[in-house]
Amino acid sequence: MKNQWLKELAHRFSSNRREIASFLILIPFIFCVLYSHQIYNFFFDEEDEMIQKKIEVHFLQKDKNSISLEEKVNPNHLKVKDWMKLDFSEEIANRIVNFRLKGGYFYSEADLYAIYDIDKDKVDTLLPYFIFPRRKVHKPKYLSTATTTSYSKMRKKKKNDLKLKKFDPNTVDELTLKQMHLSSYFIKSLINYRSKGGHFYKVEDIYKLYGVDSALYLSLKEYIHIEAEKEEEIVEEKLYINLNTADLEELKQLKGIGDARAQKIKDYRTRLGGSFYKKEQLKEVYGIDSLLFVSLSSQIYVDDGGIKKIHINEASFEQLATHPYLSHKQARWITKYRDQHGKYENIEDLLKIKMITLKDIENILPYLSFR
Repeated sequence: MKNQWLKELAHRFSSNRREIASFLILIPFIFCVLYSHQIYNFFFDEEDEMIQKKIEVHFLQKDKNSISLEEKVNPNHLKVKDWMKLDFSEEIANRIVNFRLKGGYFYSEADLYAIYDIDKDKVDTLLPYFIFPRRKVHKPKYLSTATTTSYSKMRKKKKNDLKLKKFDPNTVDELTLKQMHLSSYFIKSLINYRSKGGHFYKVEDIYKLYGVDSALYLSLKEYIHIEAEKEEEIVEEKLYINLNTADLEELKQLKGIGDARAQKIKDYRTRLGGSFYKKEQLKEVYGIDSLLFVSLSSQIYVDDGGIKKIHINEASFEQLATHPYLSHKQARWITKYRDQHGKYENIEDLLKIKMITLKDIENILPYLSFR
């Protein structure tokens, strides 16, 4: 019995040559995976030390308290890893670089001191090895010389040299202004102002011309004469359009209604059965908001007598489902209820359908007929 048991156990754990060979190959592979870190350090230890000893910011540390510099460095060009190699924490290094990324710039040691929680002693130690750029002073490229050239020459002229006479700045021509010995710069400025649609309504409007100061204004004030324009009454024909009968061309006469909106109004009117029962329904058209409707409300109206009714006891499912105020489910329930219970007598019969609310009835009622 014992021998039989041992034979069975040996049979269960026996292996062929291929399995043994696979196992022998697997053992070294597992060993390499488990001790890969130690193997890497054994073969590449010298190269790793060379990488760690590399100084990317040009600093060489001779001892713990002294730092020598191969060449001075601009602190604005250092990266996070460079600041960390200078014995700053990763948090402070990130804070310094973030200051630069947000548009900040180091022009002096005071800018470095302004970094929150930075070690000022370390900064003082590194100052001899930093080179700070000069702060740029932006000067305006162009200076206004209009008042110091053209009009200054006019001020130097004596009042007797100017042959001034009454003129209207809205109508005076260039030749007349030259005969009054006015500056060519003033004449050009006035002509350009008028050519761009400018208008003088009162004497003080002469200040609108570029470069006119109080001295020139006082010289011209008593000679400027602006004629009052007669207000012309413009009588516009009031637009009043019936939404139920208007075609595309009539709809496009409305302010704010183009080809696309006019077509949408016509299509929505067709879905309603060919007519509106109140002009507020225009707000239901896609693309017409409350503000546009307010501007249109005084130009439109609807004819109450032109509403086309839907005979609810005869209408098909398709006729009901295409109406904007009824969904497909509501249309199906209306026809089913009619088939099961007979004709609708009044609104109360419609309210017996759970899918239809009182608000739905209020919207659709002007289009329904129970006869």
